Amino acid sequence: MLKELMEEELKLMGLNSLEHPIFYNCQYGIRFEIGVGNVYNKDMTPRKEYVESALSRAMTIYNNGIKSPTLLMWEVYPQGEEDKSDFEILFSKKIISILPQEEFSQDIDIDNEVIKRTQLYWDLKKSNIPMNKVFREIIIGDLGGSEDFISSIYLFDVENHVMLHLYDDRGLDIVAYDKNKLIPIYQKLNTWILDYDRKQIDKIFFV
Repeated sequence: MLKELMEEELKLMGLNSLEHPIFYNCQYGIRFEIGVGNVYNKDMTPRKEYVESALSRAMTIYNNGIKSPTLLMWEVYPQGEEDKSDFEILFSKKIISILPQEEFSQDIDIDNEVIKRTQLYWDLKKSNIPMNKVFREIIIGDLGGSEDFISSIYLFDVENHVMLHLYDDRGLDIVAYDKNKLIPIYQKLNTWILDYDRKQIDKIFFV
């Protein structure tokens, strides 16, 4: 049910898969800069101010862009003796002790190597997942946290056909079936748009 729902949303947005970067593969989207300023202290530990600022931006975009949270999908790649239960334990430890409502595993071919991919699904209408904790784990994933959270969690608002993908501490993609759903955050949070992609994004909303 949740897997099929996600696949329907991807098709609506013109996406055949979750190939990265999401922004470049979708007709209507915005790429935001999340992390700004110096990342590390002199002792190479991540600056608290950097992490908190990135988290604040991510939560602001989420609260303004995802009006009706529907599902969360976490895509993981078990290695060796790992299986989905290891990731469920990690999710419980770092975020909240709520098991996914659905899971789907398959073997896929990447560069002539067969690896296992598992997708874990949470119904956000039934599960109260604390997004601030989800985003924090993604943000600190490259800064000494768990790398399993980096660029692997996708959030969907099925009612409005919007998807949000915080890929790491640097940035966040939000895409939609209808560009009108993104106009409010394009206008409200315009100064946070990633400068590298600003011209392309401006063209989307000025047409």
